[in-house]
Amino acid sequence: MKGRKVSRKIIAGIFCIASFFLVGLIPGPVVLWAASAERPEDIRLEYLYINKKMIPETEKKVTFFSELLPGGRVSVAGKVAGSAEVRSVEVNIDGRRTWQKVRLAQDNTFSFRFRAQKGETYGLLIRITDAKGNTNNVEGTLRLVAILDRSLYGAVQDVLNRMIEVYQRRASGSFMAYVDDSFAGEKEEYDRSVRKDMSAIHDVDIRYTLNSVTPDYKDKVSASLNFNRSYTLIRTGRRLNDQGSTAMIFRIGNGKLSLYAVNGPPLFGFIR
Repeated sequence: MKGRKVSRKIIAGIFCIASFFLVGLIPGPVVLWAASAERPEDIRLEYLYINKKMIPETEKKVTFFSELLPGGRVSVAGKVAGSAEVRSVEVNIDGRRTWQKVRLAQDNTFSFRFRAQKGETYGLLIRITDAKGNTNNVEGTLRLVAILDRSLYGAVQDVLNRMIEVYQRRASGSFMAYVDDSFAGEKEEYDRSVRKDMSAIHDVDIRYTLNSVTPDYKDKVSASLNFNRSYTLIRTGRRLNDQGSTAMIFRIGNGKLSLYAVNGPPLFGFIR
């Protein structure tokens, strides 16, 4: 009887050792389980839009004119990457003091709006929590949303004044810095036209009246203006005057304006 008990203990010991040895030799199930476990750093945004503008991960600050905020509100829309079950999405714009839970759709998309004040900058943070209680890298979602203290009308005046100033100085390189790379009619052709002016005339005097500034609430603004222009022909020394009306379209990029198109008689690049 005693010998049987000893035999059973020996067999059980051998079985345990063999089982441990086999598990060590076959790591597949253990490794696969560890690899499939969700990690907090895997919880991230697939995309983020602010006022219908896609914001890449590298762009940490965005700037808007208050006139371009429908109802004075900033709109934010995003999607959580992957197919993991998301329990909640919360946003913060006051330095982590208060968090607001936003509505989350079944496809892990979400959206919300907040009222913004002119001249203020808001630190937008997004906190994502999955079904297991893991959260994302919240600091990595930080976007500074700045609302300019100046008007869109004033910004158009500023860029027109700067363009006139460098045009009068015949600084073609500085002038073209205010022209958008996607200028309608090709930027190189417009550059040639402006350079032709600078080689044919001097003592240029341009006065204008800005009649209206009309945004399309996407990324462009149209400026309608009347102008009076006088200049001297270099070849003959003759002084000439003209006047007209035109419309200049500017692209809005992060609070800065660049000339995108001209609809009407050109204010610059008019010598034929």
